[in-house]
Parts: sequence; structure tokens; C-alpha cells
Amino acid sequence: MPIPPLTHEGILPEGVHDCTLTEVGEAFGVSDPQRQRLWAAFPVFLDWARRLPGATFVWIDGSFVTDKVDPGDIDVILETLLDSAEALPFVLTVMAERAHQKQHHGVDALPSWPGIAPLTDLGLPVVEAFQRLRPGDAKARYLLPDAKKGILRVQL
Repeated sequence: MPIPPLTHEGILPEGVHDCTLTEVGEAFGVSDPQRQRLWAAFPVFLDWARRLPGATFVWIDGSFVTDKVDPGDIDVILETLLDSAEALPFVLTVMAERAHQKQHHGVDALPSWPGIAPLTDLGLPVVEAFQRLRPGDAKARYLLPDAKKGILRVQL
């Protein structure tokens, strides 16, 4: 299913939007030089992510999938469907490489796995938290704090 148009507030409509990487690039990777730079580096990150045993989905969120001009990075969640015990090497690898991936490829990645999803500062599992606007972002868009928004999911 294609990525839906942004709402008049400049965010994805609420819900999980399954899509392809081509669709993400066409929708969000070409409108300004910063987006082009981030999107050009994204395949290097994806090559790394695909080599992780158990990597299943990449969830894409943050300012990159909004109407913001010059987003600072691409926020993603790398998900595995491995159970908690088997997921430990996956989780440790994602966390150990997080700073490197952000510095060199402009991608801020967090892990997610069934059963024990990491909690965010909102007290929510990371995939759920990524579907809510932070209070400052909501206020800037004239929305209520804790407003819900959409997220993109791409199968690896």
C-alpha cells in the first residue's frame, strides 16, 4: 500500500503504514539537499542491518517522515522476531553500533523485540512511543500533547 499523504499538520496519519524503501525514498528522500544526503547514506545502514541475524523490519519515524525542512537524521527501530533469549546478541549489536550509525550514516537506531520491548522516556514500548508526538513537537503543530501519528514499516 502506498504511503498516505501527510496530514495538514505535516505528519503521517495515525497508524502503521507498510511500504517499500522505494516509496520512502520517493516520498521523503528528495525534497531538499539534507534529505538527499540522509537518503543517500541510508543503504549503507540497511546493508549493515540486513546482516544482523534475526533482523525483520525497519520502522522509520521522526522528522524525516514529516514536512520538516532539513531533518537532522532518520530515526528507526530495528525489529527482530527472535524470542528474548535469542534476541540478546541482536539488541547488544544495535546498541553498540548506535553512535557509529548516527555519526557516519545519519541514522539513529533502536532495537525492538517481542516480549521485552525497551521503554522510552514516555514509559511506552519504543514502537508505540514512536507513534506519538513529543509534547514540544505537538505544541509546534498546534496539536494536543501525546497526539498520535503514523509510522512507516519496511520489511528487510
